[in-house]
Amino acid sequence: MKSTTFMPGLRTATLVLAGVATMSMTTGATAALTPLADQPISIADVPANVMLALSVEFPTAITRAHQDDGDTFVTTKKYLGYFDPNKCYTYNGSYFEPADFAGSNYTCANRWSGNFMNWATMQGVDTFRWVLTGGLRLTDEPKTFASASGSPLGKTVLQRAYASAQGSYLTSNFPDRFLDKSLVKSYTGLPVDFHDRPLWIRNGGMGVQVRFGYEAEGKAPWSKNAETSIEQTQVAVYNVNVEVCRDQGTGAGSFLESNCRKYVDSAGTKTVWKPAGLMQQYKDKMYFGAFGYLYLTENTASNIARDGGVLRAQIQSLDNEITETGAFLDDPYGMQAKQQVNSGTINYLNKFGQSSGKYKRFDPVSEMYAEAVKYFKAMTPTASYVSGVDATLRDGFPVFTEWNDPARDPKYPTQGALSCKKNYIIGIGDTNSNYDRNLSGSNAPAPSDVDGNMAGKTAKAWTDTVGALEGLGSTLGTDLVAGSSGTDNGYLMAGIAYYAHSNDIRTELPGTQTIETYWMDVLEGGYANKNQYWLAAKYGGYKKPDPKAPPSAFNPSTDIWGGLDVKKTNIRRYNGYELPNNYFPASKPDDMFVGLQNAFMSIAEGAGAAAGSGLSSLQLSETSGGSNTYQGTYDAGTWSGDVIASRINKIVNDQPDLTQLWSAAAKLGNIGSDNRIIVTMSPVDKTKTNPVPSDLRGTPFRWDYLSATQQLNLSISSAAPTGNSTDGKNILNYLRGDRSNESTIATTKAYRLRTNLLGDIVDSKVTYLGKPNASYSDTHNPGYTTFKSSKASRTPLVFVGANDGMLHAFDASESTNAGNEVFAVVPYSTFEGPDGTPQSSGLQALARPTYTHHYYMNATPEIRDVDFARTGNSLAAIGASTPADWRTLLVTGQGKGGRSFIAVDVTDITPGSLNETGMASKILWEFSHADMGYSYGRPLIAKTRRWGWVVILTSGYNNTTGKGALFVLNAKTGELLKGPIQTSAGTATNPAGLAQIEGYTEGYSDYTLKYVYGGDLLGNLWRFDFSDLTKDPAAIKIGELKAPDGTPQPVTTAPKIEYSAKDLKRYVFVGTGRLLSLEDQGNTQQQTLYAFRDGTKSRAYGSESHETALPGGVSFPITRAKMAAVTNLLAGATADSATPMGWYYDLTGRFASVGKPAVTERIVLNLQANDGVVTWGGSILNDDPCNASGTTRLYSAYYGSGQSVLSTVVGGQRSRIEWMELSPGLADTSLVRIGSSIRVLGTDVSGGSKIYGSTVAESGEPRVTNWRVIHE
Repeated sequence: MKSTTFMPGLRTATLVLAGVATMSMTTGATAALTPLADQPISIADVPANVMLALSVEFPTAITRAHQDDGDTFVTTKKYLGYFDPNKCYTYNGSYFEPADFAGSNYTCANRWSGNFMNWATMQGVDTFRWVLTGGLRLTDEPKTFASASGSPLGKTVLQRAYASAQGSYLTSNFPDRFLDKSLVKSYTGLPVDFHDRPLWIRNGGMGVQVRFGYEAEGKAPWSKNAETSIEQTQVAVYNVNVEVCRDQGTGAGSFLESNCRKYVDSAGTKTVWKPAGLMQQYKDKMYFGAFGYLYLTENTASNIARDGGVLRAQIQSLDNEITETGAFLDDPYGMQAKQQVNSGTINYLNKFGQSSGKYKRFDPVSEMYAEAVKYFKAMTPTASYVSGVDATLRDGFPVFTEWNDPARDPKYPTQGALSCKKNYIIGIGDTNSNYDRNLSGSNAPAPSDVDGNMAGKTAKAWTDTVGALEGLGSTLGTDLVAGSSGTDNGYLMAGIAYYAHSNDIRTELPGTQTIETYWMDVLEGGYANKNQYWLAAKYGGYKKPDPKAPPSAFNPSTDIWGGLDVKKTNIRRYNGYELPNNYFPASKPDDMFVGLQNAFMSIAEGAGAAAGSGLSSLQLSETSGGSNTYQGTYDAGTWSGDVIASRINKIVNDQPDLTQLWSAAAKLGNIGSDNRIIVTMSPVDKTKTNPVPSDLRGTPFRWDYLSATQQLNLSISSAAPTGNSTDGKNILNYLRGDRSNESTIATTKAYRLRTNLLGDIVDSKVTYLGKPNASYSDTHNPGYTTFKSSKASRTPLVFVGANDGMLHAFDASESTNAGNEVFAVVPYSTFEGPDGTPQSSGLQALARPTYTHHYYMNATPEIRDVDFARTGNSLAAIGASTPADWRTLLVTGQGKGGRSFIAVDVTDITPGSLNETGMASKILWEFSHADMGYSYGRPLIAKTRRWGWVVILTSGYNNTTGKGALFVLNAKTGELLKGPIQTSAGTATNPAGLAQIEGYTEGYSDYTLKYVYGGDLLGNLWRFDFSDLTKDPAAIKIGELKAPDGTPQPVTTAPKIEYSAKDLKRYVFVGTGRLLSLEDQGNTQQQTLYAFRDGTKSRAYGSESHETALPGGVSFPITRAKMAAVTNLLAGATADSATPMGWYYDLTGRFASVGKPAVTERIVLNLQANDGVVTWGGSILNDDPCNASGTTRLYSAYYGSGQSVLSTVVGGQRSRIEWMELSPGLADTSLVRIGSSIRVLGTDVSGGSKIYGSTVAESGEPRVTNWRVIHE
């Protein structure tokens, strides 16, 4: 027999990353000294490599950005660019500065309309730079916080790309434009002489200026090509420079554009805002480099004969290029001494052509692309491409004649080339490329070292294969691009892209390394179907149906290249033509923005998935029904999640063979947003700004049902400091699933693009609810048998918390409705967010395009049957004759997402018969307290002698006082019955961090709680006595956990309390170690598994009348000096009267890397125990970023002796072993029964599950009802 485990599998020990926040429902300050995660640790924390292939030459660079509507300004249309379309500007003689906000149709009487200026002045390269980096900066101050002074502290002025006087610059590329005379006053700040006259606008050949002119009365009409005929009084010239991100302070901060990013100094006293693009947004997930051309600007035979592209910026972290204030460094890599004053990817992207005033002519794009592929293969540059390069050809930028290896990462200097680096090329160009066929196998002359070995085939052969696959014939490798008009441009980049995507390009490294290609086609001359970019994007970007499948040849029957699946569902089209997912027509800034945004999002998603370990973690439910299992997943690329239901068919080679039944994410997308049942908590008095828990009631999650404070928290922003009800309503609808204002692949809208509606599921385990199955007897729990019978056929549900701000319930029946969302709950605390800044951490942040991940609902729900008739008073006072009121109660916290717990009555929820009002009545309470920290740890739902059925909560991490504490609540009402019941350890500056607890009772039939045990971060083991009818359950420190060197050992998992059926001795098993933040990864402290003796089944050690005395010479707190040391698990502990208080085992696993202290083994996985055997996992992290989960040592030992029960077969003989070494490391463990054998089910950080060990216990039937039964 074993003790009741109130909190089985308390916490999924998924590895996590650092971050700190607070919650608004508490009233106290926060010590916040324990770093906690805001996102799951990127276990393979290896940024993707992104190479920009910039075929941006003449005339692409000087082509106008906005080409629609016959070059006519449309007043109702929004034009993107450096200017804010919603602002009005004045000109100060040097640059345009924001002055006010535009009226309807972007009008600005006698001032410059930002919308008009974008139409009038922007070139295509400007919008490209704006999307990627925020734009070319003319003024970029301050570079450091130390140099910041004045108000506002920062100043940023953007400058338009140089409009060169090359070729036909006055006609087709950026022709002169005209504005109707009726619009001049409403959209410009020109002098009065310009009013009511047709306005002429010239950009071509104007460099960084724009010229406006008008026809004088009584004069002959001026010629747009003869500037000298215009009198000086008829002309006005302006610099196309504009100030952005001007911080006007509180109440006027709306002058900040939507792409302005906030940078704050370490003291939190100085703030600078800078414009940011996709590269800054994703700089922690991606490294960047740039390929371009040499500076060859003239139409000469020698320039045409110069082949290839050159590496302008090596792939590296942007951290090297961006300062603490968000400013750009001019020469981050110190190359000025080589007359290369603009080093780095950002500088090359933003500044090419700016100082010289000209752009490359003739673009051999396939040759440049081939050179980029060589770079990823860690080869050397094609010799003829980089020979004879002088200062003129460099144009002030580096040209690398020696390449770094992009697979190496300076963050991991001892690791060499990283096999898990993912590689991408993002290109931009027009299809009118030139003379780019001097590659292998072509009928044009090619350098011998031009493209290296491509799996034994030439560029021509690979391109012929693409032609055959696409139905374009077998000679595509020698064909000219349709309409090339003698410029000798071919399709060879398509074949090279196919090779690099379908083959391992680094065979010397483990695993497979490939390249995925994205391309922005600026459509010079219009759209050409199946051009070289279209083909490169398709054959360099298709997806296999199984994301984990190795790269292989394109299979048109199964591979996904357009739309969502092989059937091309929701495929994009242009002029009726199908488009590959990785190809983006970009003749319009809006299209370019969406294309790049989706490319980066897809890369982030792919990089996360490829990093493998941990970024798409699957967690098996511990409480599945029958032979089904439920897995919560997350994708760190797009922060989406899913719940997957599978049928367990059999065990094959120790691995569960699963058949997927349904996907909750797929089903959720089919439910209309207005048809979802979503509820929240709101104060009865809707004007109440600081409600206490008793003020809150369940209510529909709809705008009109919310309080004024909730509405404000959904809509407050820098642009609307008092809120914007339209924005707030739209955000609420977005959260409900309305996608009308959500960005799509084709269109940028107000709110963030989601791959699916269900948020990421990280540390919240899927929890199953079937028919009531507790072992309560009617003698001790009247009416329970009747309750079990009456609810035996209720619809099974599964519950999980997701980081979309909701607790979700899904139908787990065998019907066609299985997988449908039944309801969702949004806690009150999520509106404002845990740090009181709803714009960045509240619910509204989920909708913003600038969203960065943090937690909302990241804790595992706890479910238990509770008698509501026996709450709020002693069991004796209530009496056995009181009619029972049995309910099934769900309680869940938020993890790092907040500081509250919410309770739901889930007794009898029938899908299809609910409405929101009815469901709202089942939300019983939401509790928080001034001394409650982040709500880590499962709540403990238990029956007590003194208060009846209660919910016991911990103070969690970073509570106000820093002392560990318990809160005892009425299970029915959430009323605080007792607490905080504080421990004596912890201060505001050194918080104890009591988060994980476990309850103990003698038997299931009664289920009355006697004790609660818990460990804290300061190395203390606490016991709280709940057995007395009148005394408060004070905290007693029964153990001190210290390493051999005397330093306190932290506890972050719940203890296991068991007794041995053999001799009825009670054991409290505690494992030490922490991994709550990135700071914990390098821990060098030795950690320990403790097996404390605490009396017997019925009597704990202590001095109370219901307790038994400690052995002679022993007193609390117990230390290792009174416990037997197990140094060899094959031998176990040696009984000794001097060490009567149990045993301990110091973990010995270590990982050592050159020049660093050894990282030690730790216990961060939940302990498991059954029938005399305790099982634990020791996690050993390493510094291999491609397998940072390291290894896990899996142990199983007898309660009393600490002797291992594990064995292995060697040479046909079974032998005992101390542990099993598992790689990759485990993220979770649980016990399962296969026949009569109890075994360990381990789930690794990539989601794979396996059965370990021949057996850890033998049992006829398991005695804990929440174990999963797996059938052979």
